[in-house]
Amino acid sequence: MSSTAASAPPKPLMFFPAALVVPTWLAVALREDLLVPSFERLYPLTLAMVLGSMIAGSTPLGGGVVAFPVCVLAVGFRPSQGRDFGLLIQSVGMTAASYLVLLTRGPRLLRDHGRTLAGAIYFSVMGAIAGCFVSLPPFVVTCAYTTSVASFAIVLAYAELRLGERTAGDQKNMTTRRQSTHETEEVPPSDCESPSEGEGASDEGDSDGTVGGSATKTRTALRRLALATFSLAGGVVSSQIGTGADMAWYAYGSLVHNGQSEPDDVIQHDDLTAISIIVMTVVSIVGSVVRLSDSADPVSPEVLMALIACAPVVVLGAPTGSLFLGPSHRKKLKALFYVLAFVQLATFGAIKIRDDARAWGFVCGTIGAVVAAVAVADSFVFRKGFLGRKEARRRGTEATGIGFVARSSFRQAC
Repeated sequence: MSSTAASAPPKPLMFFPAALVVPTWLAVALREDLLVPSFERLYPLTLAMVLGSMIAGSTPLGGGVVAFPVCVLAVGFRPSQGRDFGLLIQSVGMTAASYLVLLTRGPRLLRDHGRTLAGAIYFSVMGAIAGCFVSLPPFVVTCAYTTSVASFAIVLAYAELRLGERTAGDQKNMTTRRQSTHETEEVPPSDCESPSEGEGASDEGDSDGTVGGSATKTRTALRRLALATFSLAGGVVSSQIGTGADMAWYAYGSLVHNGQSEPDDVIQHDDLTAISIIVMTVVSIVGSVVRLSDSADPVSPEVLMALIACAPVVVLGAPTGSLFLGPSHRKKLKALFYVLAFVQLATFGAIKIRDDARAWGFVCGTIGAVVAAVAVADSFVFRKGFLGRKEARRRGTEATGIGFVARSSFRQAC
């Protein structure tokens, strides 16, 4: 998850979490005599988390998207162990990434999107806590992971395309509006006013303001409801597979929030990614605390050994990915994620699902529903909603220009 900032602090300060984690990790590993055995037993997972931490540091995805399949398919963990490891390792790596986000863009992010961030965190945590009391069969958890990652790959690819188009269009429109506003402000105050500047114009503005205010309140209410729904669902999914709150937030932000927002209120890609980092960090920490405190179903020693094997890698890898991977590298990582998302779908299908028709029906049905939802969003939210507002703004700009010409001619006549 990229967290590049306009004004970067000194690079040594960016790795301050690693300076705290690495000595702690070394002390625990030596005390428990796990330093060598953990790497001998789990070195494939350590190598995989190098890629996972880079993905977590430069894309809107947590390292859990790599941790879970490697744990289950390569290492031989049960799905519940894969979930536990995902939560624990992200509570280390994602905390380092969140520290970097807050260090580089924290004040602006909280000023512009603080309420939205707080809502996403709250409902995601509530979903994660509720999900901890739900016990699903391992096979269902595996299907849920496979489906979630493949579905998010579709949403991410679509959002990247649509958000890029919209951002370019909004910047052009905002430039036009600024130019128009600048022209109208050049007219000096005058005692000679046209009738259109008096009572009639004020009445029309009040009428439009009432209608616009009602529509804005409706959009705001719907967005808040959608934020709560997406976040709760993401928290529940995270409690079962170790990741999901970040994906749910990104899906909400790109498909719902930005689809129903005016240009000034659109959350740009880097901020969507930054918020997903913070949301997943908090969910991972809460999930880890809940799991570590569960005496009835304790975290297994194998998972703690895996944490020892990977902690120093992720606490260094996530900020490294943010700092040193440029836009071209991030695009390649995202392309790699798209490939891996469907490779893991095929792999899980061949190894775990095999000829289970009901499971394939669930996976294909869910992915089909996501594709349908994206198509509906594209048709009724982005195209009709956004382009309709775009046309209204264009007409408003033209009307402003006509009014400016008419007022200028009237004043010259006076």
